[in-house]
Amino acid sequence: MFAIIDIETTGGSSQRDNITEIAVILHDGYREERRFSTLLNPDEPIPPQITMLTGITNEMVADAPKFHEVAKELVLLTEGRTFVAHNVNFDYGFIREAFKRLGYVYKRELLCTVRMSRVLMPGHSTYSLGRLCESLGIPLQNRHRAMGDAEATALLLERLVRLQPGLTNQNPAPDPFQKIPSTFSRSRLAEMPDDAGVFWIYDQDGTVVHAGSADSIKGNVMKWLLKGGKAARNAVDLAWEQSGNYWMAGLIHISQDGETAWKMPPAEKIKVVTYYDQQDYLRVGYMPKGSAAETVAGFKTLEDARSVVSVRVKKYGLCPVLCGVEPSMGGPCSRYPFGECSGACCGEVPAGLYNEKVNEALAGLGFPASKIAIVDRGRNQGEISVALVRDGKCEAFGFLDAQQPWSAWDEIRDCLQEFRFPALGGSWIRSVWNQIPANSIKTM
Repeated sequence: MFAIIDIETTGGSSQRDNITEIAVILHDGYREERRFSTLLNPDEPIPPQITMLTGITNEMVADAPKFHEVAKELVLLTEGRTFVAHNVNFDYGFIREAFKRLGYVYKRELLCTVRMSRVLMPGHSTYSLGRLCESLGIPLQNRHRAMGDAEATALLLERLVRLQPGLTNQNPAPDPFQKIPSTFSRSRLAEMPDDAGVFWIYDQDGTVVHAGSADSIKGNVMKWLLKGGKAARNAVDLAWEQSGNYWMAGLIHISQDGETAWKMPPAEKIKVVTYYDQQDYLRVGYMPKGSAAETVAGFKTLEDARSVVSVRVKKYGLCPVLCGVEPSMGGPCSRYPFGECSGACCGEVPAGLYNEKVNEALAGLGFPASKIAIVDRGRNQGEISVALVRDGKCEAFGFLDAQQPWSAWDEIRDCLQEFRFPALGGSWIRSVWNQIPANSIKTM
């Protein structure tokens, strides 16, 4: 008995992103028994590129239920059934993480139609759902919508069951650990969480042969072990510590392993600058690192810089032409006709008023020197992770009760662990600064 599931999300990380739509088809391997689908309010804006892919807009999910409102029904629908999806780790990872935030451990037997198709239908150049359905003549309507993809996956499953009737009781997918030396602890591999944190890999003498911080402990460890180097072949066991998010994993790693944990981030080659045009409007520009203009923020590439600035442009209703994220066509910008630009490109807003919005939008784009607290999700639903940063250096970090009220800097600091490598901690946070959610930055 199967529960065929497909989801749409706000992004690709189960740690940072949320579900916008879910579809469930209950199936016995030969025919459909029941179906359920709903849009979900993700409690965060849907990125434009995701809307372009799925067609799901912020307006569509505004009045949709939140995950916790359908969680009980999902448990009942899938109870006693095998969780089936095309690339099952993606869908299962998001749903398991959503339940984890509610304090519930969601666990089901899994079947992956990608893996099953590779075994039972070898020879295809690709096993993506769209291309596989096209090759097999399986209709796929409403691509990148949950029910459309779930319906196609159900038809694919029926074909796989016909090829191997015993499939209902057996997943023919290869052992995911078969390429890892048999001397490595299988039980530890199976227990690895797909969560952010720090890990240490040991050889038979108990010596650490590899350590790291990762957005996904499981993904990073498996990638390293599968490289097949000498150190990987000698590895036998591992340990880990979950952190709730990637930047906290870096601080934990540095605090325990010191300078050996630190790897310098790629050099910043592009800097964001501001300057005034002849009409006294404050403009945003992009220049090579080392030029004389005063830097607002530094980035690895021009694309990175424009991408980050573009988000601020939309949020604050700035002009994309004056902010350098859209070329000038000699008239109003593309967003002006839709009311998404205040009209600086047409001279319709006073320069002083517009410039105040630019300064507000760019505040915090670079790394701030003031006292700030970075507050993000913790290792479970009941806690938060906190780092106190003064003058660009981490002073203290750790985890607090999510219900604990905020108080003065020194009082919070006393509840956290002192950071012994402030310069390294500041460098780490600076390197991931633009990945930290804006609403996680609290000025103290």
